Amino acid sequence: MLNKSLTFIVLTAFAGFVFFSCGEKKEEKTTGTEKKDTVDTSKTVAQSELMGKLELFVLNEFFPTESFKTLKASGAAYNSKVLADVKNAKNLTTNFVKAINLGVFGADLNYSVCNDQAQSALSYLTTSKTLTDELDVPMAFDEEVMKKYQENINKPDELNMIIFDAYDKTSQMLKSNEQLEMSALVIAGSWFEGLYLNVVNYKSGDDVKSFILLQKNQLEKVISIFSEFKDNEYMAGLTADFNSIMAFYTGLKKENEISADEMKSFAKLLTSIRDKIIVKQ
Repeated sequence: MLNKSLTFIVLTAFAGFVFFSCGEKKEEKTTGTEKKDTVDTSKTVAQSELMGKLELFVLNEFFPTESFKTLKASGAAYNSKVLADVKNAKNLTTNFVKAINLGVFGADLNYSVCNDQAQSALSYLTTSKTLTDELDVPMAFDEEVMKKYQENINKPDELNMIIFDAYDKTSQMLKSNEQLEMSALVIAGSWFEGLYLNVVNYKSGDDVKSFILLQKNQLEKVISIFSEFKDNEYMAGLTADFNSIMAFYTGLKKENEISADEMKSFAKLLTSIRDKIIVKQ
């Protein structure tokens, strides 16, 4: 399913590239001879490089399903108290904020399904549908998706497939000049929430700790992607927050090791950043 996510994002970007290129074509003056078109490829090259970064990130970490399964196997109980409150959705006023929260709710949806909390997951699915409607991609969570969810409510594997398909469609159908920014925000929101849930729910287990430490590599990719949108004030603010996470990783006393006290400090840092992302009130 991750390969499907990758494919849909690539196809979406390709459509954007085609549209952009067509808009940038310039006709040279002619004197009765055949017209020649010239294309300014500088921007499309930059976009292509950005899509390469997005592809690589999606390939490695989009929905953190396996990490949630590992977290559950470590003995960490399902913790609804740390999930984003769907009621906060009404506080999301811009498309950028809605996009990153769509990613957050997607991870919470995924976490709920992995912990066999189908009813809780349904509330996140419903909220995700509301956000995609507001982002003008209503078909991503259409009536067919909701029907399939209800029919498979006690089948976690089937539910995960339905969720992935819906978010794949979201990536495919985002249509506007903000397309790449929106895709990056959805992906970053899901990644961040996955990290957050693993850290705040950590009790024990080397596998969970290993996942948390490895997210430094994913964080580098997120920062690199966001650096492409320097003119976007919202994303610039998020970049500053992500840089503070990087500072935490680089400041660990031992490389590839995190102590109990450091884990607590990390949880506090991520919580403070998350409260801004989800517009907690």
